[in-house]
Amino acid sequence: MENYDVLIVGGSTTGSYLAQGLASRGHKVLVIDKNPQNKIGSKYDIFHIAKPEFARFRLPMPIQGEDLAFEFTGSEAYSAFGHYPKAGNGTVIGMHMHAYTLRLNRWAISAGAEYRYETRFIDLTYKAGRITGAKISQNGEEKIIKAQLVADCSGIPSVVRTKLPDGYGVENFVIGPKDMF
Repeated sequence: MENYDVLIVGGSTTGSYLAQGLASRGHKVLVIDKNPQNKIGSKYDIFHIAKPEFARFRLPMPIQGEDLAFEFTGSEAYSAFGHYPKAGNGTVIGMHMHAYTLRLNRWAISAGAEYRYETRFIDLTYKAGRITGAKISQNGEEKIIKAQLVADCSGIPSVVRTKLPDGYGVENFVIGPKDMF
């Protein structure tokens, strides 16, 4: 049985950000992701962030020719039915999600986090009604990981949250197509 302070399920942008923050503060962090490394963060090609948010959240800046897709300043947004235009003058940075996710993985690893790709979350483990870790599957072998905190960063599938028992204090419903933006 392996012991960690934190087990993070989902190694894309959110999981990597959390892993880097916790590992840089001295916590022993394991990040697992069901995807192979060459597919992580590849659900979408492009995503974007307002440029000031990089400094605000201390995120690494994307690099031209690697993960930077575009940068533009000024835009116009409209209400849902195309009324009420609102001009924006901020700068937005677009990134290739897979490449930037790999950058975030390396950032978290450099802070001390450990990553395991092609590793699936199976279920939570409990002792006296409290979460003590998780059962995972790696290379066809099931393992128990003990952790003080299990963080669900799996995105819409919410693979950890949906395994919580009814009445645990956290919503555990499955997010369906009508629930997504």
